[in-house]
Amino acid sequence: MLRNRCTRFFIALTSVLAMAAPQVLSQGFIDNFNRPDQAGPPEEWTVFRGEWTLASGALVGEASAADSSPSTEAWIWAGQPALEESSSLELRFDMNFLSDSSSEDGVGRHAGVMFCASTPTHRWDGEVNGYCLDWIDRIKDRGVRLLRIDDGAQTVLNIGGGALREPPSSWRVSVDSSLVRVWGDGELIMEVEDDRYRGGHLGFWAWSNGTRVAYDNVMTGNAGLLFLGEQHTVQL
Repeated sequence: MLRNRCTRFFIALTSVLAMAAPQVLSQGFIDNFNRPDQAGPPEEWTVFRGEWTLASGALVGEASAADSSPSTEAWIWAGQPALEESSSLELRFDMNFLSDSSSEDGVGRHAGVMFCASTPTHRWDGEVNGYCLDWIDRIKDRGVRLLRIDDGAQTVLNIGGGALREPPSSWRVSVDSSLVRVWGDGELIMEVEDDRYRGGHLGFWAWSNGTRVAYDNVMTGNAGLLFLGEQHTVQL
């Protein structure tokens, strides 16, 4: 009887935690943004630039001005102050575009995530290193792209998913000592051998052409084994 009561207590406690602020756990970081809507950014994230709000249980971002200047991209980083992940990264998140693919610059919907970042800034910063994973509608490189950022210079490591009619909604990234793997909606999109950067910061961004995007269910580390919004037991 006592054991059953304890189990129910842990389930209830975990469900409450999953509805509250993001958790920095020993096995990773979780945020499902299931909090009331607010006009500004969540307090537990570090905004570098752009307009970030909580809306309908998601993190919504867009650039402050609809032009093609990289300096106006919207950027936000996990943690306050920005957290640093371990060298082995397991990342899951949902990304859904709230704007359509039409744009005057021909880029269309364009947004993504930066990981293993040396500093919580933006990808054009001449002192930043790491990886960027994004979706782009532009005809010449349409699809899921993985870029390596070396002191702000961008090298495309792989482009996959070009046959997809729409960008994936559910994303997964796995980084080990030598490989970066990317899945979209459960399908392996790319496997890239590159070991230059490991550890570092995790952030999301949106291109400055009117792209508006919603991020949700962000999970890193072994926290990726826990499904947000469901009941689950944890060791306390």
